[in-house]
Amino acid sequence: MNREFLRAFLVLTTVFLVAFGYLRLVHGQDKPPQLSADSRVTILKAQLKQKQIESQYLQIQQQLNLLQAQYTEATKAAQDAIDAAFKEVKLDKKEWTLNLDTLEFTKVAPPAKPAETKKP
Repeated sequence: MNREFLRAFLVLTTVFLVAFGYLRLVHGQDKPPQLSADSRVTILKAQLKQKQIESQYLQIQQQLNLLQAQYTEATKAAQDAIDAAFKEVKLDKKEWTLNLDTLEFTKVAPPAKPAETKKP
């Protein structure tokens, strides 16, 4: 009886070890490969740099939008001031121009007449 028990024990142990080895092998194949610490650090540094640049880009874009709005407002204010100057001195823009460097009015030269062509 001891032999039968020992034989049954050895058979069960062998079956258990084979099954355990098979499960370990199968389970090991399902596990995805792991990145090395150096690869992880490289990826994380690159992502951090990308986020920093993205943040700077967005800040610059916001500043540019603000400057465009301010420039548009300043251009309109300058044109309004020029229009007010013409009204103040009661001049027609078609007949006069305002030199923006000297802020002096000058008379617009009349358009040149086209040269007459002789008809044979």
